[in-house]
Amino acid sequence: MPLVAQVSSWSEALKFEFERLYMRRLGAFLALEARLGRTMCPRQDEIFAAFNACPLNKVKVVIIGKEPYCKLTQAEGLSFSIRSGGEVSSSWKAIIREIGANTSEHTTLLSWVEQGVLLLNAVLSVREGKPQSHSNQGWEQFIDAVIRTINRLTSRTVFLFWGAPYEMSKVLINGARHLVLLCDDPTSSEFHGCKCFTATNAYLLKNGKTPIQWTIK
Repeated sequence: MPLVAQVSSWSEALKFEFERLYMRRLGAFLALEARLGRTMCPRQDEIFAAFNACPLNKVKVVIIGKEPYCKLTQAEGLSFSIRSGGEVSSSWKAIIREIGANTSEHTTLLSWVEQGVLLLNAVLSVREGKPQSHSNQGWEQFIDAVIRTINRLTSRTVFLFWGAPYEMSKVLINGARHLVLLCDDPTSSEFHGCKCFTATNAYLLKNGKTPIQWTIK
């Protein structure tokens, strides 16, 4: 599986990462899953959807969750975003509540992506119906590399860890150059009232960047 071919806008910044042994092993693992007829979430051609939808030079905010939804009708390659027509998740409802909206006819978060919000997970794929089935196969190391790349090549970026391993932020992100916000997973009651959206926009405005319109449309 030629993983690098799927990350067009990021291929230059990450090209050496895709040549590393762990990525070749990850590609072999995903190819084996496909040969065994195991359904992958999101679809194989959507694994890198977040990167292809949000070029590196447009990134202002990075949201990092744990792993994709385990239903093919929900997962579309953007963390917490739900494919049109998919069942609304409890995490999505919590996000809607935190941004101050009662509901939305849309479930995809593409409008955020178009404004420079990179929607990632610590693990970018999962077997349908099997949580954590693709953990410890190399994705975590790859996302670490992505975070290091953003840390190095951008400035005044907001990193929001929503239930993702917080340890990453301590060693991978320069806190003097970027803002790191640590939040519980949206399914946790602690997420409500975290004010991460307000804090993100305050930081962007302070640093001369256009704030994100968090309305889902």
